[in-house]
Amino acid sequence: MSTTQQTQYTASHDLHQCALKPIPKRTFEGKVSFDRQEIMLETEKYWANGTALKYYFYTAAGKASDVNGELDLVRSAFDAWKNIGIGLSFKETTAPDEAHIRIAFMRGEGSWSYIGRDCLGIPTSDPTMNFGWNLLTDPRTVGVAIHEIGHAIGLPHEHQNPNAGIVWNEQAVISAFSRPPNNWDEATIRNNILNKYTSGKIQGSEWDPRSIMEYAFEEGLIQLPKPYDVEGIHPPGNKLSDIDIAWTQRFYPALTEADLPELHIGASEPLDLDHGEQRSFKFSPKCTRQYELRTFGECDGVLVVFEQHAADGGEFLIGQDDSGKEDNAHLKLRLEKNKTYHINFRMLFRNADATPSIMLW
Repeated sequence: MSTTQQTQYTASHDLHQCALKPIPKRTFEGKVSFDRQEIMLETEKYWANGTALKYYFYTAAGKASDVNGELDLVRSAFDAWKNIGIGLSFKETTAPDEAHIRIAFMRGEGSWSYIGRDCLGIPTSDPTMNFGWNLLTDPRTVGVAIHEIGHAIGLPHEHQNPNAGIVWNEQAVISAFSRPPNNWDEATIRNNILNKYTSGKIQGSEWDPRSIMEYAFEEGLIQLPKPYDVEGIHPPGNKLSDIDIAWTQRFYPALTEADLPELHIGASEPLDLDHGEQRSFKFSPKCTRQYELRTFGECDGVLVVFEQHAADGGEFLIGQDDSGKEDNAHLKLRLEKNKTYHINFRMLFRNADATPSIMLW
């Protein structure tokens, strides 16, 4: 083992790690089949592509950062995601009630984020992301913030990917993470390390040990696969991997005005999409009035309308998630002449025999 490896392994013993808050599994009313439920749960946390996610830093004592330069480090983490060329954008706001992501620096309470659209269910008075230690003294530098933002856009922990094939030395893991600096109880350890998420069609990606969403693990915690049983797992910890970038671009492909098809009044457009896939359109009204937008066919999805601004991208106007319901998404809204609107639909579930479509009138 090289001196560099020895230093790396020793450092991983002392790292704070992200501890996600447990969220109760969503339940459904009525006759919703098990398969339909599982597929919807697998895809529902991702934002509609084109969303301009607004983030807010708390300023009140107890939630605000007291470290010079720490806010700029978090801003640079948002830039790290933006710069890979995705359909999401990020904008800082000073109004907590309009923020999708509210960031606190409550020391001693761990670092964590709610995952994707779970943020929408958190009271606007509460943070959706926290940094529990001084980020500027962490050896991963900006990596901790990149990791938490990864959760905020919908990404889970990579070591909980069932395709990793990890067989844990459970007692060793519990012992290691119950000690400082993490001091976790067994429930927290199981929620963030030992429990695997369901292997499905959407998140069934190859395992990426270099992912920004991967923890560092010392040797002795993993029994299989080799060589991680004797080497441990040591991702760079401060940057996105190639697979991180490719996977995020799949769910949030870059949107350019020239690539978006026009949605015409009264014309039905097919939504030939698989679970998790999405389609975006643009619409420029010829007159100002109330319009209706609706999906048709046996499917569940998220339908969102954004007003486009040249300066700062799209502004969310209205949206609807019809998952688990028998009715399709149906929006009514006033649109103005000489403005441009983007319409995005993400398929959460589709009956195999269905031919879904969307129409504006």
